[in-house]
Amino acid sequence: MIVARLMPVAFLLLILGVLGNGCGRDNDGAVTNAGEVNVFRQGERLFQRYCQHCHQSHGQGMAGTFPPLATSTLLHGDPWKPIAIVLLGLQGPIERDGIAYNGVMPGLAERMSDAEIAAVLSHVRKRWGEIEEPVSSELVSQVREELGGRRALWTESELLHAYRSLAARRTWVITN
Repeated sequence: MIVARLMPVAFLLLILGVLGNGCGRDNDGAVTNAGEVNVFRQGERLFQRYCQHCHQSHGQGMAGTFPPLATSTLLHGDPWKPIAIVLLGLQGPIERDGIAYNGVMPGLAERMSDAEIAAVLSHVRKRWGEIEEPVSSELVSQVREELGGRRALWTESELLHAYRSLAARRTWVITN
């Protein structure tokens, strides 16, 4: 009798995406679908493989060497900057919240596909307090193309200068 009464409720929850079909809401309340969940899981695995050693599992980095991702102004907002950083790397002094960092992040353009870069950035950008749209592999491919033959690691000032220069002549628009 109880099962018969609960079946309509379970069916309704299934239709609404709360049970069993890979759709629903995540812990932050953001609507997700099965494709996004897979991208975020792949991104988490890639983060553990390529990023966690320096940026740590909590995203706070290592004082003086590797800056935090959790509060990074380069990570959130327009995805061009983090894509460019993951592709080519970042070096030199930067300061965050009054703490100076002077580490080197190698570029991963030769080690990761566009889809993998999109997955790891989608994971990281969502994980630390910002509910942002997933980064697409198509966007990573466009940024890779925009960077042309550049192979040198970025300094923060070079990255920001390139961002401002390219933003003025973009063929794509961010709709965040």
